[in-house]
Amino acid sequence: METEKVKSRSAQGAAQFKRNIYIFSFCEGLIFWYAIEKLFMQSIGLSIATIVTIGIVAQAGKMIFEIPSSVLADRWNRRNTLILGTLIMIIASALLPLAKTGLAYMLFGLLWTIYYAFKSGTDAAFIFDSLKGYGAQKHFQHVLARYRSWEYAGLIIAGLVAGLVAVATDLQVPFWLTILPLALGVVVLGRLPEPVAERHDEQSKWWSHAAYAWREIRERAIVWVVLLNAMLFALQFIWYEYYRTTGPIRSSQ
Repeated sequence: METEKVKSRSAQGAAQFKRNIYIFSFCEGLIFWYAIEKLFMQSIGLSIATIVTIGIVAQAGKMIFEIPSSVLADRWNRRNTLILGTLIMIIASALLPLAKTGLAYMLFGLLWTIYYAFKSGTDAAFIFDSLKGYGAQKHFQHVLARYRSWEYAGLIIAGLVAGLVAVATDLQVPFWLTILPLALGVVVLGRLPEPVAERHDEQSKWWSHAAYAWREIRERAIVWVVLLNAMLFALQFIWYEYYRTTGPIRSSQ
């Protein structure tokens, strides 16, 4: 009898977890400014070469922050890592529409790269550990697939809505509109417990774990070799894009 009660509570807990994690995923997909970002960048006078450069720097930033964010999630707290990343994205969505220069947009855009790095892989690990705590880890692939589907649904809806909002108001509005679903996602995620998992020095403050992550990077030369290669590729790609977009114009004058 007691075993049946435990199974029933676990099943209810798993069902509640899945409902909340799907809501969180849908909210994370409602980033309205993705669809109009390039239009906004052009509206503030950024050239194609500058837009390409910002994109390359963003990709390099994702690579830089990927390793420390993974260490932070594993050593500290996966749920809180996701929450911290979403809060950073909220700040980015508030600051990006205020940018007036390419440098300002690039600096604010680095916040987006931190968000992406904090979320990448952490959400999947959080889902697996949570389902394992409810004894439902065999449903992981199914739950993860549905989690991604809700996020993609949010992205599609956000893209359609962003165009209508931008036409009716201003290109800045989709950025600020994004703050609302992201804030709701933080609230929903905050209601979920951190799954029981082995942590190293879990009682330490998050900045202690962050410092440990950066120390690990400094001590591993292979990371810097890969990063250097990525940056060289980025520079080559920037030159190619700049030449392709400006070369014919120059030659025709």
